[in-house]
Amino acid sequence: MRTTMRQRVVVWLAWSSVGVALLCALFIPAMRTANGLPVSLNQVIFVIDFLAFCIVGALLATRQPKNAIGWIFCAVAFVSVGAFFEQYAMYALVRRPGALPGATIVAWLSIWLGTLAWSTMLSFTILLFPNGRLPSPRWRPVAWFAAMSIALMTIGYGLAPGEITDRAPGLQNPFGLMAFPDLGRWLSIVEAPLTLSAFLASVVSLVVRYRWAHTVERQQIKWFVYATIILLFVSLLNGGSLLIFGVVMPESFFGALLTLLPISVGIAILRYRLFDIDLIIRRTLLYTLISLILSLLYFGSVIVFETLLRQITGSGQNQLVTVLSTLAIAALFIPLHRRMQEVIDRRFYRRKYNAEQVLTAFGATVRNETDLQKLSEQLVLVVQKTVQPTQVVLCLQLPPKAGVREVNHEASS
Repeated sequence: MRTTMRQRVVVWLAWSSVGVALLCALFIPAMRTANGLPVSLNQVIFVIDFLAFCIVGALLATRQPKNAIGWIFCAVAFVSVGAFFEQYAMYALVRRPGALPGATIVAWLSIWLGTLAWSTMLSFTILLFPNGRLPSPRWRPVAWFAAMSIALMTIGYGLAPGEITDRAPGLQNPFGLMAFPDLGRWLSIVEAPLTLSAFLASVVSLVVRYRWAHTVERQQIKWFVYATIILLFVSLLNGGSLLIFGVVMPESFFGALLTLLPISVGIAILRYRLFDIDLIIRRTLLYTLISLILSLLYFGSVIVFETLLRQITGSGQNQLVTVLSTLAIAALFIPLHRRMQEVIDRRFYRRKYNAEQVLTAFGATVRNETDLQKLSEQLVLVVQKTVQPTQVVLCLQLPPKAGVREVNHEASS
């Protein structure tokens, strides 16, 4: 009876976070409209991101209640609550002062509630992934450093004196410590190195965990690292584009990619199609390299063909350049695809590459060899090199009068 009641409480708590995030997703656009602000695609996508975190967190919390990552993802609902409180306070303090109760308290909550939930998710997901526990007790100081940095950040936002928000000039923090006017700056000086140290230590803990993990846990970590690398790559690409070309990617694009993080974590922890990650990584590496190489070849061929045509006809602007470049790229795609796949398999999937080479050689042997004894020996050798069993038993079905011949071969594991 107690177990059933506990399960009901877990389900109610987990899915209530989804309900809170969904309500905020419905009311935030309405409040922005009431405040005279447009509802852009960015806001819609980031609200979807919050919902994705909460839904994945609810699934994890109901199926694995002892895994802390599920509950951390459920807490992301407070980011949506903070965004709603911001619009609520703006309406009650700026748009129509006094129209709604508790505006000052709500404005104060909006400045630190979302920060607390978001920073907790970012700090502890890496450290606790995938089982919701630390790799070992020796990593407890890292958890304490992360908790201290989050606490200092929250105190700095919540208790620093001054204006709560720029959108409501003159509105002072009702809980600000006026005796410490530089409280926020002091806390940030202490909090910044703590946060950086805790983050770097969390990354190291994930590397250590992967090194000592078994096969399933390694596949789980691969899912998480895959999504994280994509987000980091896009962020670096965006920064490079801004520095070189002065152009930034739309925030909506990055917001859409952010959903990869909760989805990958959900797949990893729930172990749904867990071992597909090797194929996904392989395909990503393959087509990324092909795209980069073909892009460079395309632009290079355009420059070369334009130079040649300019020397011949005196004009390099010709549709023939585009046609020739496109045909050259189309002709190179298949051999380049085959070559890149071979390079990737040989470099990153050596065991799979070796197995394929052994099977290819065995296929040639089968086509040319007619001696049954030699074929049996070759077959056992192939099984040993590809599957690597501790023992191989080969049974050959002979004519009825001869019976069944069994050949045993011992293989080292």
